[in-house]
Amino acid sequence: MSVWRHLRKAILIDHTARARVTLTGPDHLSLLHRLSTQACDRMQRGQSCLNALLTPKGRLVDLVHQILLPDGSTLLVGGRDRQEILHDWLDQHIFTENARVADARDNTSVWLLTGNGAGELLGDMFHVFQRLEKLLPWQYRMHDEQLIMRTFDHVDEQKRRVPTWLLRLRGHAGEQLLRQLREHRDVHEASEDEATALRIGAGIPGCPNEINDHYNPLELGLDFVVNRSKGCYVGQEIISRLLTYNKVRRRLVRVRGPRPFAATPSGDVNVTSGPPLCHPDEPSPSLSFLRKQESTWTPACAGVTKGAQRGEILRPSLVNTQDKLRMTGGVCSRHAQACTEQQRRNNKKEVQANTTEYRLTSVSPLPTPMGIQALAVVKLPEPIRFPIAATVRAADGDPIDVELLPTSLAVAD
Repeated sequence: MSVWRHLRKAILIDHTARARVTLTGPDHLSLLHRLSTQACDRMQRGQSCLNALLTPKGRLVDLVHQILLPDGSTLLVGGRDRQEILHDWLDQHIFTENARVADARDNTSVWLLTGNGAGELLGDMFHVFQRLEKLLPWQYRMHDEQLIMRTFDHVDEQKRRVPTWLLRLRGHAGEQLLRQLREHRDVHEASEDEATALRIGAGIPGCPNEINDHYNPLELGLDFVVNRSKGCYVGQEIISRLLTYNKVRRRLVRVRGPRPFAATPSGDVNVTSGPPLCHPDEPSPSLSFLRKQESTWTPACAGVTKGAQRGEILRPSLVNTQDKLRMTGGVCSRHAQACTEQQRRNNKKEVQANTTEYRLTSVSPLPTPMGIQALAVVKLPEPIRFPIAATVRAADGDPIDVELLPTSLAVAD
């Protein structure tokens, strides 16, 4: 039975594999301010945010839920299986600051609780329902040693946002609360496949699929974690340049298809997409798949089905050096005569302008009611017009017609 049915009440998702570290010391907020994309130097106890840690090239080290606890320490809840990476990265950036990084996993567990009945359920258990209802994204509340934080909302079958909370449960009291949640008749504990399908359906980037050192936060739709008015931080020069000159070319999108499909063994999937409409008196470019046969490339004549017209197959701009299935652009002329050298150059430019580069990052193991089968990071020329018709060549070799849809992160208003 579809896991989305359980969103009417509540779904419990195990996130205990996520990294958890604490920072202490009088300079630890200054350290975070110097390293991260958010302004942390003036944070007060009880405040929290979603924050990004970047490499010098502006790529993601981790995306963390940052919580300034009542005792003055800061808890960072990072991505799945990123404990050593997050701890070591922070530790190696401590120079003159009086700050310490410590493992915060002992005697704790992390869970997501989502669903239309999740808020009322938490209110009954923690007696804080009125305060939970007023929580904005990334705000938190403490109940004894148990932490509740509003996080990315999920999406139900009707594409409506469903409130979601991150729970950090600690100690014996936390174990008792977890037992109550698991035994509650209105709570469904999701399997790993169900949790992945829910995340992909909501368009939420995950670790390590999307949150890794291949992508920057702007490409994943995480613009809101970048404070544009703060000063220097690791990766700031790259991020500022991308924002100033509007150079963000890749986008995280949802892939909607008729059926689930598996990615190719390497994780790379070739996709073809039709170009924008051309003027009727101009050549009409198209895209096609070809496999490289030799090291040299020579233009080849090719017939097209409509009107027995002929054109040339030209070398694309995005052919890489790996011997894989190539994505190539074919330009068909409206006339039978051969292209002149100038026309050939113009056609090449046209193909380059309409060539696309895709990579599937997450593939849903289960069918979704919205037809969203995967997430992909897409390189497209501007302007982008959604939905985009595309074809995915899956691991079984059969091309699958799909649509690419924008991903606006489901964050509560």
